[in-house]
Amino acid sequence: MKPAWRNEQVSLFMNTPVIHREMMLGFSDSNKGQYFALEPRTGKLLWTSAGRQAESAITLLADKLLVILTESGELIFANAAASGYSPLAKYQVAASSTFAHPVLVGRKILIKEQRHLVLWEIGL
Repeated sequence: MKPAWRNEQVSLFMNTPVIHREMMLGFSDSNKGQYFALEPRTGKLLWTSAGRQAESAITLLADKLLVILTESGELIFANAAASGYSPLAKYQVAASSTFAHPVLVGRKILIKEQRHLVLWEIGL
C-alpha cells in the first residue's frame, strides 16, 4: 500500500492535530516546535509558525478557535485560519509541566498540572 501523500515539513510527535474547514491544524516538532496548517486531502502545507514555540503542545478546537496547551503551562487561543498563525491571547495556567490533555467544559477548561487539577473560566 502506498501513501496518498507525504509531507516532509511537518513531523508530529505526541500530538494529535484537529480538523477545521478542510484544514488540519496542529503542532509539529520540526524547527524546535512550530504550529502548522495543511490540507489533509492533498498534504499541501498552508502555513507554519516561527520555530521554537514549545517543546510539545496539545491542540484542541473550540468553535472557530484553536486552543493550545504547551508543556510549560501556557494556554494559547488562536484563530483557526488558513491565513497563518494568529494568537489572540496567551495565559500562564500552570506552574509545573502539563502533559495531560485538557478538557473543555462549556466556557471552562480543566487542566492537569503535575500535582494539581485546576478549572479555569475562559473569558474570551
